[in-house]
This record gives sequence, C-alpha cells and structure tokens, in this order.
Amino acid sequence: EHLLLSVPPAHPLAMYQNVSFADLAGETMLLFTEIGFWREICEQKMPHTQFIMQQEAATFSSLVKVSVLPAFASDLALDQEEQKNRVLIPIRDMEANPTFYCVFHKKDEVRFAVFLDKLMSWNNWH
Repeated sequence: EHLLLSVPPAHPLAMYQNVSFADLAGETMLLFTEIGFWREICEQKMPHTQFIMQQEAATFSSLVKVSVLPAFASDLALDQEEQKNRVLIPIRDMEANPTFYCVFHKKDEVRFAVFLDKLMSWNNWH
C-alpha cells in the first residue's frame, strides 16, 4: 500500500514529484478519522501539522472535492471521483509504504484459491 498526498493543482506542493512527512509540517490538512494505523502514523510523523478531522466518509469525500486543503489518499482505496481535480503525490517516507503479507497453511491453498487469484492479479496490476 502507498500513501499519497492529494492537493489541488494550485497548491505549492503540486509540482513536487514526491514529498516527505516533514514537508507537510505546518500545513492544515483534512484527515478522515477511520483510517486505521495511518492515523497514528500521521499524528506521530507530523506533530506540527494541524488536522481537520472528519469521521463521516461521505462528508470527507465531499470536502476533499471542494477544498483547497491537502488530504491523504491510499492507492488501495483510491476514489477517482474524489480525486478528479487533484494532484496525487507519492510520500517517500518508509512508513507511508508498508508491505502486507498473506500467510496461510499449504493445506488450505484450494480453500483460498479464488482469494489468492484475486490477490495475485491485484499485485501484478500494481
């Protein structure tokens, strides 16, 4: 998974090829509260960033569409409509690019065959 910075085209960071969490110090950003481990990473890595928290997914999406404020997006849950008029910039920090593993018993390979096929096709797609 890769965390991306989402900004409007006129934002000063929009021309960057990539950014780090340190580049976001002092920014005011929209942040969806229900993002699992990402929230803790954002708060730890960006203590000088002000977050405007939103807990309703539909409201957050609407705010991203109309706001000039930066927000985050994940390549695993990218909403193309939400990001339609925004620039997506990769975040280069190691913490913004975690690797996930799928572990199962060899004896369960047939049981998970459909899931594994989908996982492998997604992995090859990315």
